[in-house]
Amino acid sequence: MKKLLAAMLILCVAFTLITGCEQNNDNPTPPDSGVDVDLTVLSTTMMEAQIQNIFDNSADFIGKTIKIQGNYLPWDYEGRIIHYIMVECSSGCPKGFEIMHSDDSYKYPAEDTEIKLTGVFGLYDEDGYTDLPYLEVDDITVID
Repeated sequence: MKKLLAAMLILCVAFTLITGCEQNNDNPTPPDSGVDVDLTVLSTTMMEAQIQNIFDNSADFIGKTIKIQGNYLPWDYEGRIIHYIMVECSSGCPKGFEIMHSDDSYKYPAEDTEIKLTGVFGLYDEDGYTDLPYLEVDDITVID
């Protein structure tokens, strides 16, 4: 009886190892898409955690391409408009990135417009503040 239980246990473990180690091919962002971090496919909680991870470990993400969907929010800081993409999070506190369009003359959408963009993550220093995170974008898509 003990040999039978041991054999069944070994078979169960072997079955779990074989079936549990399959590759997950359900990734909606193909590896050749040029996107390193796709926040659009994550749940709200996971997106919030990943954005926080990017902020906490920003040096690891410099130069990485990030895809995000959220609301456009301009902010007037001492006469200079700073552009943001913000997402609602489960904590109730929105998170997001400053966005800088590669074309300085780009006309941003109206405030609170839902947008999707892909940008390259970077850090900059300004007015005594260091390591300010931003996304350098070439294209912003308005979501209808």
